[in-house]
Amino acid sequence: MAVRAASILCLIGVNMFASELLDRVHKYEDAGDSLKAREAISQALKQTPGDAELRQGYAELLERYHDKKAASEYRVAAQEWKKAGKNSECAAAARRAVLLDMLSGDRNAAETDLEIFRSGGGSGLELPAPAPPAEGRQRVAIPGPLRSFARMAAISADTLPDDVFPALARNVVTNGYQASRSNDELEH
Repeated sequence: MAVRAASILCLIGVNMFASELLDRVHKYEDAGDSLKAREAISQALKQTPGDAELRQGYAELLERYHDKKAASEYRVAAQEWKKAGKNSECAAAARRAVLLDMLSGDRNAAETDLEIFRSGGGSGLELPAPAPPAEGRQRVAIPGPLRSFARMAAISADTLPDDVFPALARNVVTNGYQASRSNDELEH
C-alpha cells in the first residue's frame, strides 16, 4: 500500500512538473525569448524523456515555429501517451503528426502516423488518394484575349503564354491587392 501511494505521488509530481514547466515555457515565449523556451523544454526532456505531456508541449512549440521536427515529436508523444494508456491524447498527437506529414508531402510517414492515430481510437481521418504524376507543365486556357488580360494584370505584352501565370503570381506577391477608397473593387 505504501509503495502504491508513493508511485501515485510520483506521478502527480511529474504531472505538476510538466505543467509548471510548460507554463514557464509559454511565459518565455510571451516575453519573446523563444530560444530560452526551447532550451528549457529540451533540458526537461533530457531528464524525463518518457513524459508524454512534455513531449507534446515540445511538439507544439516546434510546430509554432514551423520546425520540421514537429511531426516526429508528435509521433513520439503519441507513442508515450499510448504507453500511459491515454488513447484520446495519443490519437490527438498522432492526428497532428498526420497533418504535418501531409503538409510536408511525406505520405509514407502520414500512413504510419495514421495507423498510430487509429490504434489510439481515432476515427474520421483518411488520407487523400495519391495524386497522379504530373506530366510537365499544365496549360490553362484564359478566356478572352490574352493581350487584354496581360494589360489588366500589368504584365508585359511580350510575355509568352507559358509565362503569364508565373508573372501574374509575381505581381500579386510583389504588389498585392488593395481595395480603393471610392469603391470596393480590387486594384493592384
